[in-house]
Amino acid sequence: MNRIFLILILFFLNGICAAQGLNDKWQGRIDEGKVLYQNGQYKSALDQFMAAKELIPTDTIAYTYCADCAYKTNDPEIVYEILRQADVVEFKTVKLYTLAVSAARDLERNPGRAIGLADKGLIDFPNNFQLLFERAMVDYESGNYETSSTQLRNIINIYPNEVTTYFQLFHNLLEKENKMDEAASLLKIAIQKFPENADLKKLEPDIYLREGNLEKAANVLKALTNQYSSDPKLFYNLALVYYNLGNFELSVEMSNRALLINPDYYDALYNLGSFFYYMGLQNNLALSEMSVLQYVHNNQGRNMEKAAYDYFEMARPYFERALKLKPEELDAYENLSTIDVLIANLSNMINEEIPQTQMVQPEKVVNSDRPLLFINELQFNYPNQTNALNKGEKGLIHFTVTNRGNKIGEQLKVVVFQPVVVPGLLFDKETVIHNVAPGENLEVEIPVTFIENDATTKGIEKFDLGAKKLRIYVQEKDGNNADLVEFEVNLKDAPEFDEKVLVSGTEDIMFVPNPKPRNYLLLLAVDDYEFWPDLVNPEKDINSIKDVLVGKYNFNSSYIFELYNKDFTHENLRNELIKIKNEISPIDNLIIYYAGHGSYDREFDLGAWIPYNAELGNDVDYIQNSSLLKYLDGISAKHILMLIDACFSGSLFQGGNVSYADTPDENLSSRWALSSGNLEVVSDGVDGAHSPFAHSLIELLSENKGNDLAVRDIISYVSLKVRNQSDQSPVGKPLNSKFHQGGEFVFHPKR
Repeated sequence: MNRIFLILILFFLNGICAAQGLNDKWQGRIDEGKVLYQNGQYKSALDQFMAAKELIPTDTIAYTYCADCAYKTNDPEIVYEILRQADVVEFKTVKLYTLAVSAARDLERNPGRAIGLADKGLIDFPNNFQLLFERAMVDYESGNYETSSTQLRNIINIYPNEVTTYFQLFHNLLEKENKMDEAASLLKIAIQKFPENADLKKLEPDIYLREGNLEKAANVLKALTNQYSSDPKLFYNLALVYYNLGNFELSVEMSNRALLINPDYYDALYNLGSFFYYMGLQNNLALSEMSVLQYVHNNQGRNMEKAAYDYFEMARPYFERALKLKPEELDAYENLSTIDVLIANLSNMINEEIPQTQMVQPEKVVNSDRPLLFINELQFNYPNQTNALNKGEKGLIHFTVTNRGNKIGEQLKVVVFQPVVVPGLLFDKETVIHNVAPGENLEVEIPVTFIENDATTKGIEKFDLGAKKLRIYVQEKDGNNADLVEFEVNLKDAPEFDEKVLVSGTEDIMFVPNPKPRNYLLLLAVDDYEFWPDLVNPEKDINSIKDVLVGKYNFNSSYIFELYNKDFTHENLRNELIKIKNEISPIDNLIIYYAGHGSYDREFDLGAWIPYNAELGNDVDYIQNSSLLKYLDGISAKHILMLIDACFSGSLFQGGNVSYADTPDENLSSRWALSSGNLEVVSDGVDGAHSPFAHSLIELLSENKGNDLAVRDIISYVSLKVRNQSDQSPVGKPLNSKFHQGGEFVFHPKR
C-alpha cells in the first residue's frame, strides 16, 4: 500500500514538473516575441507568438500579438484564422475584430468581408466606438462617402467627445463630398467643443484653399504660424500659398522657416528647389522670346542668362538634399538632371562675348575703322524639299557674309548658339570662314543634324522650350562681334509645351486620335558580376524572351530598354525608369524582366535585386524591393507586369491576397508580378540552355497558337511546369499597390 502511494506521489510530482516545463517554454516564446516586436521584427515575432499559442492554446496573451504581427506583415489569412481560434476558446476582444476588419479592408481590399467582420463584432460589442468607426472607414475606402458620413454623424451622436470622428467627417465633407458649408459648420462646432485641440484649428485654411480663396487662406495660415511657431507644416503650406499668389520671395522665406524647424522636411526641400527651378525656367524661356535687339540692348540677354543660371544653381542643393532623404524619388532626380543640362548650356552662352548688331546696313562700302560685316540671305535648307527636320536628318544653314566697310575682314569665324537648348540638335558652334574684302560677299553653309535619341543621355524634365531658335553672328580676329541674326528651325516630333523632353533609345511617336496602347519592355540581366558568383543564362534567357515577344506578339523594338552586365547598376536602372516615365502614357503598358542574383534578409523580411557592382553582403548596394515598388508607383501606365528570375524573388510580394476579376479585364489598371520561386534559391539552368523559369515561359509564348494570353494564363502554365521539373515554387499574383484596380495585362499575338 505504501508503495502504491509513493508511485502516485511520483506521478503527481512529474505532472507538476511537466506543466512547469511547458509553462517555462511558453513564457520563453512570449518574452522572445515581445523583444522582437519592440524592435520592429514582426515576422520573426509572429513565429514566436504562434509557437507560444500552440504550446498553450487556452492562454490568450499570444492571440492579440499574433493578429497584430500578421497584420503588420500583410498576411490577412493569419489574422482571420487567429480570430476563429480565439472564438473557439471564447476569447473575443475588440482589438481582434478591428485587426480583422483592417486586414480585409487594407490588405485584402475586400469590403464585403470587412463589413461582415465589423457587423459580427458589433453583435458581440454593441455600439463599440472602434468597431463603429472601422465600419464607417470601410465605406470610405470603398468610395461610399455619403454612407460613411452618415455613419460618422451617428457616431458623434453616441460619442460626442471622440475628436477623431470630427476629423474624419470634416475630411469627408470637404474633400470627398465638396460640402464646404457643412464642413465649415462642423469645424466651428468641433473647435468650440475642443478649444485646446490645435490640430482642429489648423484645418481652417483647408476650407479657403478648397474655395480657391488664397488671400484668406494666407491670412489664416499667417495667424496660425504666429500661434504655433514650431509647426513646420504651417510654414510649408503658407509657402505654397504665397507661391501660387505669385509672391516668390515670401514663398522662399516660408519654406526656409519650415526647414529651420525641421532640416529634413522632404516636401519643403523639394518645393524650395522647385521654386528656384521654375524661376530659372521662366528666365530661360524669356531668352527665347526676346528679339535680337532686345537681347543686345543694355546687356538684357546677358542679364537674363545670368538670372536663369543663378536660379538653377540655387535649386540644385535642395534637390540634392531631397535625394539623400529619398533616393528613390524619380522626380527629384529628373529635375536635377534637367538643371545640369540647362546650366551647361547657359555656361557656354555666358562665356561668350555678347555680339553687337548693326541697326542699318549701308547699301555700299563706307569709310570705317574696321570691317562692317553683315549676314544676308539667311535661310535653312531642309532635306528632301520638306519643311521640317526629322530625327536622323541633316539640314543646312545657308547665308551670305557681306563686308560694307573699307577694311578687310580677316581671321573670321561664325558663331551659332541657341538661346534655349533643344536636345538632339547638333551643329558646330564655331566655323572658321575665309577673309572678306571690302564690298565682297562670302557664301557660308553650316550643317545642322537632328540626332536620333541617345540612350546614354539623361532625360530632362518637361519645360516650355519656346521657339526653336538659332542665333548667328560673325566674330572678327580682335574679338569684335558683328550683326547678330536669328531664325527658327522647324523640327518634326520636337518637344512642345507640356510634353516631356525625351532623350532615350526609342523613336518619338506622333500623337494620333484614339492611339493604341504601346507595350514597353525593360530587360535587365547580369551574367558576369563584379563581386558575386557569375551566372550562365540570364542574358541568353532575356534575348530569347525579347525575340519571341517582338516576333510573335504586339511588342515593338522601338520601345525596348535594356541593361546588361556592367551596365546594370542602381543609378542606370533609375535613369532607364526616368526615360520610361517621361515617355510612357497612362494607356501604355510596361513589362519588366529581371534575371540575376537576388537576396533576402529573413530577420527584417527584406528582399532585393543585386546589381553588377554590388559588394557581397553589403546590402547598401542592393536594389531593395521597397525602392522598386516606389519607382513603379511613379510611372503612369495602364498595366505593369514584373517577371523575375532570381533567388528569393517571392519576397517582392508583401504578403496578403489582392483581389482580381473573375475574368481578365484589360480596361482596369493592374500591377502584377511573377517570380521564379518563393523565398528560396532558384536554378540558373544548364550552361547554354535556359533556366527552368525562362524555359517554361519561352515554351508557352513560342508554342501558343494565336491565342490571347492573360497574365493568369502565364502564371498557371509557368508555375505548374516549373514545379514539376524543379524544386522551385513560382509565385504569381497582383502586387499590393494602390494602382492595382483588378485588371490584367494580356499578351496579344500579332494578327
